[in-house]
This record gives sequence, structure tokens and C-alpha cells, in this order.
Amino acid sequence: GNSVLHELVRDLMARSALITAIYERPHSEACSHSCHGELVDLLEGNKTQFAQAMLAHLEDLESQLVLIEPKAKQVDIKTLFADIAK
Repeated sequence: GNSVLHELVRDLMARSALITAIYERPHSEACSHSCHGELVDLLEGNKTQFAQAMLAHLEDLESQLVLIEPKAKQVDIKTLFADIAK
């Protein structure tokens, strides 16, 4: 019933989904709906267990991300067009 918290969580979920879509390792397993159901069950019941399970879930998701940007390749324009000039 807390509208501020609701908006914050909604925005975090949207950003998390975007980050996951961009940086997820190829062929990594997405989290299952049953996993989310278990989290909801814990949220409705044991808050301490929920916090621990949510942290483990987020750490698992983070471990499936590739957060290091590849280095940009340097292109030598002269070499690139050398064959055309000949």
C-alpha cells in the first residue's frame, strides 16, 4: 500500500530487466517463475528468510552478467584503405 515504495521497486525491476537483457552471459539460465513464487511466499511470511533469499537471488543474477565492456579496437584508416589505393 506504500505508493513511493511501489514506484521505487517497479523502477528497479524495469532497470534490472534492461541490464540483464544487455549484459547477461550467452546461454545463461534465466530465473524461473517458481523461484519468484517462493520469494513472494517468503515475503508474505518470514521477512528475515525473504531478505536472505532475495539477496541470494540477486547475487545469482549478478553472477550471470558480463559487466566488463570490451575494449574498442583501433582502426588505422591508411591500412584499411591501402588495397583500394593500389
